[in-house]
Amino acid sequence: MPTPKEIVADPNWFLSNIDLDQSRLLFTRTDSTSLSEASFLDARFIPQGAEQIVLTLNDALQNVDLSSTQPAKYIFHTAFCCSTLLARCLDLPGHSIALKEPEVLMTLANFKRMGHRALADNKDRAEIFGLVSHLLLRPFAQGEEIIVKPSNTVNNIIVDLLTANDQSSAILLHSDLKSFLISLLKKGEEGRAFARNLFNIFSLDSPEVQKLAHNQLMRMTDLQIAALSWHLQFEHYQDSAQLFDACRLKSLHCDRLIAQPDEILKKVIGHLGLTALQDNFTELMVHAPFGSNSKTPEKKFTGQDRKDEHRRTEELNKSSLDVIIPWAEQMHFKYKSVSEVGTQL
Repeated sequence: MPTPKEIVADPNWFLSNIDLDQSRLLFTRTDSTSLSEASFLDARFIPQGAEQIVLTLNDALQNVDLSSTQPAKYIFHTAFCCSTLLARCLDLPGHSIALKEPEVLMTLANFKRMGHRALADNKDRAEIFGLVSHLLLRPFAQGEEIIVKPSNTVNNIIVDLLTANDQSSAILLHSDLKSFLISLLKKGEEGRAFARNLFNIFSLDSPEVQKLAHNQLMRMTDLQIAALSWHLQFEHYQDSAQLFDACRLKSLHCDRLIAQPDEILKKVIGHLGLTALQDNFTELMVHAPFGSNSKTPEKKFTGQDRKDEHRRTEELNKSSLDVIIPWAEQMHFKYKSVSEVGTQL
């Protein structure tokens, strides 16, 4: 049985989850290749029979030096905006690993939404976020850079994550409202259910939305709820952009990544300070999966395929989109303008 010191020092013990009720952390034994290949580092990632170990928060804190944590490089996103594609582009074996949607951050975000007592004190909250950041950012090799792409349901803790290390930086990746709605419509009932689930989550972050009457919400269509969800995500972006300058936080519309991959990837790498990728950019572009589905890399899917799908879906749903988008623009939100967020990359 490894000691707490050995566990927190070994990146092969991946931080799978956190339980603030029991003040403990769950680690799963894995390797860098498995982490790199996984599209979701949640329950779907953990293989049956995988070796797991539980540590108390105190045991972990007593065996780490939080001042040695390397600066975090985050890709935050608003869903359906090529975030997995961008993460895979920045994942270069031997130089960098992109951690995609770690469940521990989703859990931490939900604990904050529920006002957990462990996060009530500023010092305790900073310590917990610092510890989680430290454990996620352990490199497997000297000079290896770790990029973290959380789930979009983690956007309520952007400020906490960036505050954990004053050298950390992030990209706020997004689409526009119309593209977001089209992406949901492409998925049919699954997309509509996803939008309502997002709304249930993000409404917990918004006192304004919580004031809406239940019968008013029940009368809203799936697309109206989806539009509200998209705006609520942007409120987190706007809040973050007001607190951090452009050296640490820049936004990016996903269409620019598809249209100008070389140029935009260079800008992303420069902003995040990914030196190893700057030095190996040609190799990175060879590995960049622009011709495949980012979540299922074995399937071919190009930027043109994406455009064609969007166009067909837009044509089929034009009448609905023509109603919902103007409706959303007239709604009262915390921020009136969401066409741009902070400084564009």
